[in-house]
Amino acid sequence: MPHFQFPAHYVFWTKVNDHDQIKSKYLSKIKRSTSPHNFACTMNSNINDRIDLFGDDQETLRKIVWKPIEDMVQESQGEIFLGDSFIQSHWYNIYESGDFQEKHSHGAYPTVIDGIRYHPSLSIIYILKDDNKEGSTLFTDNNPKPFGAVLDYASLDTSNIEDIGEGSVIVFSSKLEHMVKPVKIGGRITIAFNIFSSFSRTERKPQSTQDKPKC
Repeated sequence: MPHFQFPAHYVFWTKVNDHDQIKSKYLSKIKRSTSPHNFACTMNSNINDRIDLFGDDQETLRKIVWKPIEDMVQESQGEIFLGDSFIQSHWYNIYESGDFQEKHSHGAYPTVIDGIRYHPSLSIIYILKDDNKEGSTLFTDNNPKPFGAVLDYASLDTSNIEDIGEGSVIVFSSKLEHMVKPVKIGGRITIAFNIFSSFSRTERKPQSTQDKPKC
């Protein structure tokens, strides 16, 4: 029978190739002393004092950003289309024992570049270092399930997924709410990315992140 299914959020995860080499290269660039933030959480972050952590290292960005996105789009079998995309911002977070991050999403206003409007599309968490045996990120749809009890929300708790840990990349809708539960073992370090996309099917010459604004 005819029917219509509303679009749903999507969370994709994968392991990064050459994670040990990437960790060795970038762990030393993470400063333990970070700038203050006004969020309702206890971890340290450079979100208010961002630097271009990767510079011209497009090979690493390919491994931890673009390849996972391509794999996610392919796995969606046509359900996800982004168009031209670029990294709008990135920052790192440092969690010591007991640190957490409150529930939030990464929604933002669109931006226009060279006459093309780009919208917030995806967010990415790269787990650079984590000695915890269980994941700490919890995703929750802020709308109750359509076929469920009142206040029954769909959620994904990464602590229940064995293959999400150090060296993993998690890709998800920027509108999906998520939080980090209190970390048991300190020293957890993640790098977060916000991706903006055109959602346009007009063919155009791909541009690297070097051609786009850097955070």
